[in-house]
Amino acid sequence: MKPHPPVDNDRCRPGEPDDLLLFRHNMIAGVRDFFVQRGFLEVETPALIPSADPSPHLDSFVTHYRDLEGRQRPLYLRTSPEFAMKRLVAAGYPKLFQVCKFFRNGEITTMHNPEFTGLEWYQTHTDYHTLMELTEGMVRALWPHPTLTYQGQTVDMASPWEQLTVHEAIERYAKIKLPNDIQRSDLAEACRNLSLSANPDDQWDDLFFKIFLTYVEPHLGRERPLFLKDYPIRMAALSRAKPDNPHVAERVELYIAGVELANGYSELVDSDEQRRRWEEEVELREVNENPFAGELDEGLLNALAWGMPPTAGIALGLDRLFMLFRDASTLQEVLPFPLQHPDPRTLPIPEG
Repeated sequence: MKPHPPVDNDRCRPGEPDDLLLFRHNMIAGVRDFFVQRGFLEVETPALIPSADPSPHLDSFVTHYRDLEGRQRPLYLRTSPEFAMKRLVAAGYPKLFQVCKFFRNGEITTMHNPEFTGLEWYQTHTDYHTLMELTEGMVRALWPHPTLTYQGQTVDMASPWEQLTVHEAIERYAKIKLPNDIQRSDLAEACRNLSLSANPDDQWDDLFFKIFLTYVEPHLGRERPLFLKDYPIRMAALSRAKPDNPHVAERVELYIAGVELANGYSELVDSDEQRRRWEEEVELREVNENPFAGELDEGLLNALAWGMPPTAGIALGLDRLFMLFRDASTLQEVLPFPLQHPDPRTLPIPEG
């Protein structure tokens, strides 16, 4: 039988100008140069961690460590390096960044791969306004062109990037106005008015995402990059509330050409409040019949109790950014070894 090419992605073309690996090398080198020039320290943190991510919208990969006596303990692949990096911030490092693998257990889609490359960075005594400024500066440094054309749409990269609150975005694109403190009943009524289903067992998050994913997200960042900010507080378990509005969190996401690229916060630094919010997320997982496997990250809670200064941090999906830069229709096109759905014919036949 004739062997197939050793690399799954035929865009890996050694020696050619458009070689995927050369492109990724140059982009990641540009990321590192951007942060090093601004006094950031590059760090490494463990991929195997003792606690799963409690977020109801993320599932962690689990494995087991076996000691010399044969005893086993669960370990988890990080969904991001966030918890460990915050512990370093609390220890006294003011400006940190990391380029590493993130792991999230879930479906494989054109925008998702269970293992992907991301950038995460933190800076003390700043807030999410600094996140937006530096993230914009980094992307401009990597893409110094006035426009970006992605899948037939042209995005203006040179003009000032837009900022829009979640409430403003919903009002602009869904044509509805929600109260400052959004209740489940408000979302259910809005869904019915928008001809979307509002089932009795739908949770707050279910109803919100029906509106957001149908009427709002497809429009974001189409003409120029957009920072979507000021999320409802219940959608930002790791973010501090706005000082003048306890119902809204200082959380921001970056969209370019309709693609979500980054998620950041003015960080929550109160240990007791962080524990309370995580416990609420664990309860939500139970309601959704997706029980939380493991214990809360006591290392981060201890670091917050030890004392963490006002800090801002953000994670950016580099693979998605590379997808935009190369006008690739799927994430798999910019990964040398994308994980594919297995061929059912190759799976073992279950016994019995």
